[in-house]
Amino acid sequence: MDCGAVFVKYVLYIFNTLCLICGILIIVFGSTLISKISIFSDLAQTFDGRGVFIFLVVVGCIIFLISFLGCWGAIRENKCSIITYSIFMLALFLCQASVIVYVWKEQTYIITYFANVLQQIWEHRREEKRFLYAIQKTLECCGFNDFKDYNSSLLPKSCCNLSVTRCDVNQVIGVPGCKTALSNFWETYIPVIKYAGLGVAVVELTAFIFAFCLANQIRYY
Repeated sequence: MDCGAVFVKYVLYIFNTLCLICGILIIVFGSTLISKISIFSDLAQTFDGRGVFIFLVVVGCIIFLISFLGCWGAIRENKCSIITYSIFMLALFLCQASVIVYVWKEQTYIITYFANVLQQIWEHRREEKRFLYAIQKTLECCGFNDFKDYNSSLLPKSCCNLSVTRCDVNQVIGVPGCKTALSNFWETYIPVIKYAGLGVAVVELTAFIFAFCLANQIRYY
């Protein structure tokens, strides 16, 4: 192979080695979360956390398998593996582009969907408090609309700093409700999601082009 093909070969190998490691980390992370999600079992009808984390493990396995194909095909100059890898990368690029377009066009629907999920979590707070409290701590919010939803002068510690001995209404003046905080969070990070998705799509398209070129070079040698 010429110098350009050798360069492509090792770029693909290094890139897919990194992806292989990421796939393993995602699998381990998802598996760990699955083992921990049982604490939220009473909220299964509202948010199937186990299903989400199983999906995460499946994604990790897919990344691992595709990256392994890329690594093996590049380092062994195996045409069949490289062609299969390039097909997978093209499919991933098309799926990624579709998701980006969907998020771009349907962000209002997505915000509404998560607001509805949050409302169901709020309505089930008496059966399962820990998940709601985790959301309040993460988003730095209190109540669904605001702290008045609790109808009490004493509030959960998750509305304040968890280190406090008690949390009352005087400590949460100005703290938004979780519905508003979720909307603000989404509006802040939706551009990040969009452009990060575009960046990933460009990487996938580049990997497809590199793999396709390498497969052509292998065919002639």
